[in-house]
Amino acid sequence: MHDRALRKKELLALGAMYRAELVAGREAIRAAAQPQALARAALQQVAGRVVGAAEQKTGLDLSRLDLATVLPLLAGGASLLRGRGGLVRLLLRGGALAGLATGALAFLRRRRGRAAAPGEHL
Repeated sequence: MHDRALRKKELLALGAMYRAELVAGREAIRAAAQPQALARAALQQVAGRVVGAAEQKTGLDLSRLDLATVLPLLAGGASLLRGRGGLVRLLLRGGALAGLATGALAFLRRRRGRAAAPGEHL
């Protein structure tokens, strides 16, 4: 009987632990679904892609670039650009800026490639 009572206490404690983890998970999901958290995640993804594209195009090692330090600067600059617009406007401008940066890197890469081979003409 003693083993059965001990097993019951262990199972109750395990159930309480699972319920506590479930509550913590729900709170984390609610926090991540906030508009500011979604915008931050989108900016981090865009910044990561821009840095990745810049590394690939230029061959520079930007792995030491600390996005946690750079992103607040980008977000501050983006908020200045935003003016009276909303979150959608901010995300659209961020995407446009990322596209322009990627396009500029591609243009410079092609231009550098053409300058390296002066004997070739299009």
